[in-house]
Amino acid sequence: MTEKENHQLETTDLKYEEFYCCYLLRSLSPKYKQTSYIGSTNDPKRRLRQHNGEIASGAKKTSNKRPWEMILFVYGFPNHVAALQFEWSWQNPSITRRLQLKNREEFKENDDKLSTSLLALSKMLKDKFWSRWPLHLHILIPIESIILRQNKSLKINATNFFDIKNLSKNIRITNENIDFNNHKNYLNCLNMECNMSYHITCLAKKFTKLEALENSTFDNPYNELYEEILPINGKCPNCQIFLLWGDLILSMMIREKYVQNDLILDE
Repeated sequence: MTEKENHQLETTDLKYEEFYCCYLLRSLSPKYKQTSYIGSTNDPKRRLRQHNGEIASGAKKTSNKRPWEMILFVYGFPNHVAALQFEWSWQNPSITRRLQLKNREEFKENDDKLSTSLLALSKMLKDKFWSRWPLHLHILIPIESIILRQNKSLKINATNFFDIKNLSKNIRITNENIDFNNHKNYLNCLNMECNMSYHITCLAKKFTKLEALENSTFDNPYNELYEEILPINGKCPNCQIFLLWGDLILSMMIREKYVQNDLILDE
């Protein structure tokens, strides 16, 4: 994808989608030991089978370097367009305008493409542009120490493999005095034992104010700090559970899709 195509995608009328991720593959072939491949999909398990030739439609670039293993994926994108933008920048860290870097030489072509891909991901997820996105990093092999040692806002999961159905749960409706016909107007706490609901703008302001307050010092008092528009996380005002803003928005979007249309989520 070129930067021009990237800009065209930004102006597209976007629609929310439940799951789309960007993934990183590593070749298990002894001949291509440090070779990696970056892609995006709404079904990582099926996509890995395609890359390994088990089913049709794998990328031509990966056909002669099989077998592959998926070592991680990043998800939490609001739609596939956002994921494609992230994918392109991840594939092209030396030229993307999304990533502010002092030294782009470290991303030039070398034999160790895997380390370069991991380094690019680490810098991207710590960059101001993406660090406020509601992204999750799902690691499939023990490489947590390599990725994002300083990014405390990112949610990291580590498993042997993954069950996508379990990534979109915790939908809760309460009987507070809120317009329940407008699902985009309120958020529910994700703690199943808490019945708290909040107006979305009120909770966003509370989270961003608390973030600014935590960053304040004698030299940088609260009233002089820049207050972010988009929150990253915060605590439920009722039960004090830690909440990621992206998880709250995802829950609201799923509730709007399924509850509004009288559909039931599979257990």
